[in-house]
Amino acid sequence: MLAAEFMVRRTGLGLTPEGLASLLGVRPDTVSKWESGVSVIPDGVVLELAALEVKSEALFNDMAGRAEAGQGIRVFRSNGEARIAGFLSARHAALLASEIINARIGDVNVSYQA
Repeated sequence: MLAAEFMVRRTGLGLTPEGLASLLGVRPDTVSKWESGVSVIPDGVVLELAALEVKSEALFNDMAGRAEAGQGIRVFRSNGEARIAGFLSARHAALLASEIINARIGDVNVSYQA
């Protein structure tokens, strides 16, 4: 895989170099070296990236299916907004979403950053 393609696929997942590094268990500067072509991207990393893309698409399809079925998806921009809507906090909603997603497609981490 070329460095440019790697970067396009990472950004297509909505991940920063730091976010992808965290998911892969490597340092952010390692991801930067892959994307700049300084280091060769290991085959195992390419496979991990493909697996993330599959999980991301499965999550999107699940959300799209829920939206089409009229079940709706709520996204809160802050804890205050979540409380007004009757949720304890946006973090609580993110953790609940993580449990639902993991039950459906497995091994996905969802986090909320204030």
